[in-house]
Amino acid sequence: MAFLLLIHKLQESRSLMKKNQQYIKSQISYDILAYLVDHPEAQDTFDGIIEWWLPDQIIKQMNNRSKPIVQEAVNTLVEKKLITISKGGDSQIRYKLNMKMNHEIQGILKQSTYD
Repeated sequence: MAFLLLIHKLQESRSLMKKNQQYIKSQISYDILAYLVDHPEAQDTFDGIIEWWLPDQIIKQMNNRSKPIVQEAVNTLVEKKLITISKGGDSQIRYKLNMKMNHEIQGILKQSTYD
């Protein structure tokens, strides 16, 4: 019985962690879009996104385990065509705002969360 209770608690804990990661990913996506609306000509690499596009409080909380969540957020924004990718002369991938999606992006930012 105690073993089943332990398994149930572990499942609840994993579910909460997954919800927390989804919330963090949504917040990062929102922050990236907000930055790009304020700086529509900006383009940068993944590391540049972390250094320049995300608020200081997020940067201070980040560690190496956080980078995959940021990468997931960036990938989702690319999949939804809200940001675009291109290769620079140095062959590094750069991300920038998809100006054609400005109306949709404005709607997302008005909602105050990103899903």
